[in-house]
Amino acid sequence: MAYAGTINEHVNKIWRKSQGRLMPGFNFASREFGWIRAFTELQIDASLREMTFPVDLNEDRNITMLPESGRMAHPSSVNAVDATVQFVHANGRFSAGFLTRWVSQDDRGAGEIERQITFQGRKKVEAMTRVLSDQYYGFSTGVTALVSAFAAGPPAKVTLKNAFGSALISGATNPQKKYLARLFKKGDRIAFIRAGALIANGFAEISSDPANDGTFEISWLGAAGAPAANDEITFANGANASTIAHTSYQLTLTGLLEFTTADSVHGISKTLEPNWDVALGDTAGGRYNGQRWRQGVDEMQNDGADDANPLTLMAQGVYRDVLAQYQAGIRYNDPFDLEIDGTLKGRGRLFQTSKRVPPGMVFMYDSNRGAIRKKTVHDDVEAPGWADGREQIDDAFWTFPIDWAGFLCTTNRKLFAYWANLTEYP
Repeated sequence: MAYAGTINEHVNKIWRKSQGRLMPGFNFASREFGWIRAFTELQIDASLREMTFPVDLNEDRNITMLPESGRMAHPSSVNAVDATVQFVHANGRFSAGFLTRWVSQDDRGAGEIERQITFQGRKKVEAMTRVLSDQYYGFSTGVTALVSAFAAGPPAKVTLKNAFGSALISGATNPQKKYLARLFKKGDRIAFIRAGALIANGFAEISSDPANDGTFEISWLGAAGAPAANDEITFANGANASTIAHTSYQLTLTGLLEFTTADSVHGISKTLEPNWDVALGDTAGGRYNGQRWRQGVDEMQNDGADDANPLTLMAQGVYRDVLAQYQAGIRYNDPFDLEIDGTLKGRGRLFQTSKRVPPGMVFMYDSNRGAIRKKTVHDDVEAPGWADGREQIDDAFWTFPIDWAGFLCTTNRKLFAYWANLTEYP
């Protein structure tokens, strides 16, 4: 007699579907937000009208040497200079329906692999800290990049250049193109700015994952606009954004590129106040090494603080190139000591790297002595619970906000140094 054995499809109804725990498939950590939280608070009363603090920038003079009964010195005084700061407010929201909450709370969420409220809140926190961490390197202008080229399509396609509006991250190299693409995410809404104003029909949504060649596709939110080369791109993630006030333009953190390269920071111009400039700015390129590092420390100690002990923050490719140099031949009289695990050390000095440092760049700063200060008035960057929801009037769902409000500032630009166009190890 011929017969067939039982297979699963004959009895699969007695089996249950089994799902494992939710597993992270990507590194969502943003270490720069941790650095922001660790900065010393600027001692200033919070105000939405005006906040200033005086900065002592000018050396006094008119000291004379006089003979017996001689003419005493000409009386004179110098003044301080006012720096102006203002708050920025970062906000993210997500929603969940009434039914979701009730089902989630029934049987203590036994039907969920991970609590939906926990997952949504964690993802929004990750997005918030990522955006603020990107701003750590930029300008308070809110410009994320410039348009290099635009193709109307379909699909409409934007080619990027100049991250944060800076020609130091022009997009001329593959690492710079990849860096530019990383600043944007599919689903983000953006606006195109020209001469400080929105271009006509200038709102769009990024409709493709940004590619490593520094391009992405967009879908217009309404009629099609016509971006041109050198137009500025800012985020426009405000709900139903329709004016420039609904965008991030002129509303982001003051970051490292502004601290180090801008003429004017906090309303003080280095052209008018030469001491309001970085200790060292080097865009000549080439390989970064211990001599260049030592020069930065010397200049910082000469004009910033005698006891400056700066952090050196390197692009990952530059960090690898320095490792390659010192693995090839360690010079023991050099400020770098190289451990076998590939970690740079310099007699108690601090060296850091991050995927968010712009390619080919090194920043040096001493935040312990005033290079960077913060003022935080609201730090709600924690995953919310059901009780944090705000019920809608006519719709059966809650919205959950996550907010951060504060600013970064400097009290001494001579506690900064930077290098650009440096050689990178692939």
